[in-house]
Amino acid sequence: MTQNGLALEAAEGGLQSDPAIVLAAVTQDGLALIYAQGGLRSDPAIVLAAVTRRGLSLMSAQGGLRSDPAIVLAAVTQDGMSLELAMGGLQSDPAIVLAAVTENGEALAWAQGGLKSDPAIVLAAVTRNGLGLEYAEGGLRSDHAIVLAAVEQDGRALIYAQGGLKSDRAIVLAAVRQNGYALYWAEGGLRSDYAIVLAAVTQEGMALIYAQGGLQSDPAIVLAAS
Repeated sequence: MTQNGLALEAAEGGLQSDPAIVLAAVTQDGLALIYAQGGLRSDPAIVLAAVTRRGLSLMSAQGGLRSDPAIVLAAVTQDGMSLELAMGGLQSDPAIVLAAVTENGEALAWAQGGLKSDPAIVLAAVTRNGLGLEYAEGGLRSDHAIVLAAVEQDGRALIYAQGGLKSDRAIVLAAVRQNGYALYWAEGGLRSDYAIVLAAVTQEGMALIYAQGGLQSDPAIVLAAS
């Protein structure tokens, strides 16, 4: 089991119910928890070892352990998207949600209890994965600092900006510097802004197709894109 934990599936002679064997298996690959027998999927020590290795093994936990704060915290710390599997109100627990979005910003999708409107949690999410901005609520998609952090991490997050921020020069410039294709979502005439278009095509030459205001015919812009 120390070489491939998933070999637990083929174990016979009651070994899927042997605590030492199962612990070795889930320590190597947490997903092996699904093959545990004899109530071991309800054993806190075994489940904790499994989720520490593979957060998504939380799906195989039984005995109320998906509502255990320590186990869920270990799971989301390893894989933020395992927040989807949490029960017992833990999707509303600020510490657990913060750990989840710090590991994977898109785990914000599973936050409950108003935490999608919490500036600190949303900022942590978009700093890790800018596209997590999609799940922000409470006007935070119009928050300059949060949107700026999002587009600096992933320029494509500009698509989720609100409150006129697609027309904000600093926001758009940061977005196209990270991903030139973000020029597509720029508004307020910024697709005709020389500096912004130059930054976009410098990062990704094909962004030239989104330039306006005659800039597709500008020699310096075209040269930068080539």
